[in-house]
Amino acid sequence: VEAIVGGRSDPFYGPLLLIGSGGVLVELVNDAALRLLPVCPEEVAAMIDDLRLARRLSGFRGGLAADRAALEAAALALGRFFLDHRARVKEIEINPLIVRSIDGSPRAAGPDPAKPRVGAIAVDVRVLWQGGVKEA
Repeated sequence: VEAIVGGRSDPFYGPLLLIGSGGVLVELVNDAALRLLPVCPEEVAAMIDDLRLARRLSGFRGGLAADRAALEAAALALGRFFLDHRARVKEIEINPLIVRSIDGSPRAAGPDPAKPRVGAIAVDVRVLWQGGVKEA
């Protein structure tokens, strides 16, 4: 499942966390939530619950369930990073963040099929520094 996670500073509200459907869907489905930083784990869970993305993470229409806890952890970590570095970082975005399957299917299996790969993979990271853009 592709997600987007980001942080930015709004001149009126202050530091914000973004979570939503990512990848190619980010501009098509308008499925995102914003919260003021800092956030707690319960707030991140509620953000995801408010999204259509939550259904996709749970294995919508027979699809594989994805590691929602990994998405929550990534969002919390990005929020902390952004708050710690906002003097230099104007905006940061991970898109897509691939949230991996949590079942034991061959697509999710690692070297030991009894231990499926879980977690999330940051495929593309965009950082807007206070002086310009750099990508990783």
